[in-house]
Amino acid sequence: MSTLNNPAEPLMIPEIISSLMAPSRQLALRTHKQRSVSAASRLSEMSVESTTSDILDVKLAAMESELEYMRCIRDGLNEARQTEKVSHDAFQREIQPFLKSFRSSSSAIQVLKAQRPLIIEDIDEEVSAKRQRIEGPVDQSLLEHAYRDAIISRVLGASAKQKGPKFDQSAFKKEVYAYYGVNEHCHPGFGWCHVLGTVLPQKNIKAAHLVPKSMTSKEVSHLFGVSDGVLGDPRNGITLADNIELLFDQGTIAIVPMPGPMKSPTQWRCVVLDESKKENIIGTLGGSYMKLKEIDNKPLTFVSDNRPRRRYLYFCFIIAYLNAKSRGASDAVAKKVEATRFWPSAGEYLNRSTLVTLARCVSGSELPKSLVQDKTFDSGDASTRDADAGTVLGADVRDAILAMKSLNHCYAAALEGKLRMSQIYLLLFFIFTFALAFVQQRLCTF
Repeated sequence: MSTLNNPAEPLMIPEIISSLMAPSRQLALRTHKQRSVSAASRLSEMSVESTTSDILDVKLAAMESELEYMRCIRDGLNEARQTEKVSHDAFQREIQPFLKSFRSSSSAIQVLKAQRPLIIEDIDEEVSAKRQRIEGPVDQSLLEHAYRDAIISRVLGASAKQKGPKFDQSAFKKEVYAYYGVNEHCHPGFGWCHVLGTVLPQKNIKAAHLVPKSMTSKEVSHLFGVSDGVLGDPRNGITLADNIELLFDQGTIAIVPMPGPMKSPTQWRCVVLDESKKENIIGTLGGSYMKLKEIDNKPLTFVSDNRPRRRYLYFCFIIAYLNAKSRGASDAVAKKVEATRFWPSAGEYLNRSTLVTLARCVSGSELPKSLVQDKTFDSGDASTRDADAGTVLGADVRDAILAMKSLNHCYAAALEGKLRMSQIYLLLFFIFTFALAFVQQRLCTF
């Protein structure tokens, strides 16, 4: 984090990338960068006698100027990607550190604005206490340390509060069970998988979240247009077998409406998005191995008339598409989604401005018209705030994608280890069988 006297250098974009942007965008970048540097330099020009309030005003102006410069970088990268001046790999490489910086700066600005009186009080108290212990003149480093201590603790605290109290997964699972009528349909200790349409031991059933519980209330508000009642809503969950939930989280499968006119209650089906995995064995059912292709286009089986919210499943579908698109324009999953009208129903599901920015930041591309038209809403005159929310959400989604990739690697390694052990067991079994037959043959000769 920057100090008051030595502000951090503004985020840099390699010249090899910026030179590919349109001349007007290059000029805008230079202008915003100069403004950012100029605003930051004013901090070092301030007197040690300046009030904390005055210093925070200058600091806030510098941070907002830097954020405006970041917005210009974001838009420039998106424009260069849309015109194919920048390759997919180059875009992915440059956007990742940018999103992290944008998220950090945006969070710090929000804290400075929301908690300004408390921050001033914290800084003044710390500076006053330390001045009493210091002999001689006081330089600005004292104020810098006080500012850093105050802002870091409050930014971290605000981030924790935004995510809310610890999510009670056990209570959520009970509510999801009750909402879908699982308790009435299954004996105690058992649960229901809506994709497989079967009863399984409760330990093998997950109450899968559609909108992740890691999203902040602000992100939920910008994306869905409501601030409360999303994450804990039982319609934000669905019960799935643990192996099916993993496929759902990976974006290998998705849950979409059945083709044709929408009915009430809504009819849903499972579709396999990743065709390359159709022959993969995903588990056992009824004593037989089950391949992924067996659940492709399979209607979901509900034991009551209650259904998930459409907008939540639509959000999951969009994230699965963006995950695939982030791997490249030639990704088979992305091509399948673009070529198939998976989501025919209309509805004001998500904020258009936030969604469009999210898509650009994650995939470097525009969403197909079929996925946006008649499925989004406009929030009015808050386009900048919505776009900023989409940028921060883009950083969060990319982090989640990277985390899922790591999980997939671990899962693959564990699976490979299990397969190796099974091969060893099989080899030992053959050796034992051969040895037993050999001994029996020898005994018969005596």
